[in-house]
Amino acid sequence: ELVYLRLGKNMLTSIPSEIGLVSQLLELYFDQNRLEKIPASLGQLTYLGKLYMPTNQLYELPVELEGIEYLSELYVEHNFIRELPAEVGKFQHLTRLALANNRLQRLP
Repeated sequence: ELVYLRLGKNMLTSIPSEIGLVSQLLELYFDQNRLEKIPASLGQLTYLGKLYMPTNQLYELPVELEGIEYLSELYVEHNFIRELPAEVGKFQHLTRLALANNRLQRLP
């Protein structure tokens, strides 16, 4: 089953909600696209360890991401994120969080 998916440097504007059905994904790369939204179904990827989404057009992170139990690296720099959901603090395995060059006004 698919465990690594790299779709960076394309012109994607959305991610199909069916991505949440690829349950064995460990690493997911959507860097340098035109994404405006992360589907809530990404929260179903329990074993995902690395999520790379820098340089898109994201304005928020869905609270459903808290379902990613083993997330250790989250890269969302160079977007338009204004605030982080409090659920980001629930990632027990998170060791790297990249938020540079967003529009953050406060932290949870």
